Amino acid sequence: MFGLWVPAKTPPEIVAKLQQSVARAIQTPKFQQMFDADGSGAPIGNTPAEMAATISAAGKRLPAIIKASGIKPE
Repeated sequence: MFGLWVPAKTPPEIVAKLQQSVARAIQTPKFQQMFDADGSGAPIGNTPAEMAATISAAGKRLPAIIKASGIKPE
Protein backbone atom coordinates (compact mmCIF):
# COMPACT_ATOMS: atom_id res chain seq x y z
CA MET A 1 0.00 0.00 0.00
CA PHE A 2 1.30 3.40 -0.93
CA GLY A 3 -0.01 6.74 0.21
CA LEU A 4 0.75 10.41 0.19
CA TRP A 5 0.85 11.94 3.66
CA VAL A 6 0.64 15.58 4.64
CA PRO A 7 0.77 17.30 8.04
CA ALA A 8 -2.45 16.93 10.07
CA LYS A 9 -3.34 20.62 9.87
CA THR A 10 -2.98 20.91 6.10
CA PRO A 11 -5.96 22.92 4.82
CA PRO A 12 -8.66 20.74 3.21
CA GLU A 13 -8.46 22.64 -0.08
CA ILE A 14 -4.74 21.80 -0.33
CA VAL A 15 -5.41 18.14 0.47
CA ALA A 16 -8.13 18.04 -2.20
CA LYS A 17 -5.87 19.67 -4.79
CA LEU A 18 -3.06 17.20 -4.04
CA GLN A 19 -5.43 14.24 -4.24
CA GLN A 20 -6.85 15.38 -7.57
CA SER A 21 -3.36 15.94 -9.00
CA VAL A 22 -2.13 12.54 -7.86
CA ALA A 23 -5.30 10.82 -9.16
CA ARG A 24 -4.67 12.37 -12.59
CA ALA A 25 -0.97 11.51 -12.55
CA ILE A 26 -1.45 7.84 -11.71
CA GLN A 27 -3.68 7.42 -14.74
CA THR A 28 -0.86 8.32 -17.15
CA PRO A 29 0.68 5.47 -19.15
CA LYS A 30 4.16 6.13 -17.74
CA PHE A 31 2.92 5.84 -14.14
CA GLN A 32 0.94 2.71 -14.97
CA GLN A 33 4.07 1.16 -16.53
CA MET A 34 6.12 1.87 -13.40
CA PHE A 35 3.58 0.09 -11.21
CA ASP A 36 3.29 -2.81 -13.64
CA ALA A 37 7.09 -3.16 -13.79
CA ASP A 38 7.50 -3.59 -10.04
CA GLY A 39 4.43 -5.80 -9.58
CA SER A 40 2.53 -3.27 -7.45
CA GLY A 41 -0.65 -3.61 -9.47
CA ALA A 42 -2.89 -0.82 -10.64
CA PRO A 43 -2.81 2.34 -8.53
CA ILE A 44 -6.19 3.44 -7.18
CA GLY A 45 -6.12 7.15 -6.35
CA ASN A 46 -8.41 7.00 -3.31
CA THR A 47 -9.82 10.00 -1.56
CA PRO A 48 -8.41 10.78 1.90
CA ALA A 49 -11.52 9.25 3.51
CA GLU A 50 -11.19 6.05 1.45
CA MET A 51 -7.50 5.77 2.35
CA ALA A 52 -8.31 6.22 6.04
CA ALA A 53 -10.90 3.43 5.80
CA THR A 54 -8.37 1.15 4.06
CA ILE A 55 -5.78 1.76 6.77
CA SER A 56 -8.33 1.19 9.51
CA ALA A 57 -9.45 -2.10 7.96
CA ALA A 58 -5.84 -3.28 7.57
CA GLY A 59 -5.12 -2.39 11.19
CA LYS A 60 -7.98 -4.63 12.30
CA ARG A 61 -6.76 -7.58 10.20
CA LEU A 62 -3.05 -7.42 10.96
CA PRO A 63 -3.03 -8.65 14.58
CA ALA A 64 -4.67 -11.94 13.56
CA ILE A 65 -2.30 -12.34 10.61
CA ILE A 66 0.73 -11.68 12.81
CA LYS A 67 -0.48 -14.13 15.47
CA ALA A 68 -1.23 -16.85 12.91
CA SER A 69 2.16 -16.45 11.26
CA GLY A 70 4.06 -16.77 14.52
CA ILE A 71 6.01 -13.57 13.93
CA LYS A 72 7.77 -12.41 17.09
CA PRO A 73 9.41 -9.02 17.74
CA GLU A 74 13.17 -9.08 18.12
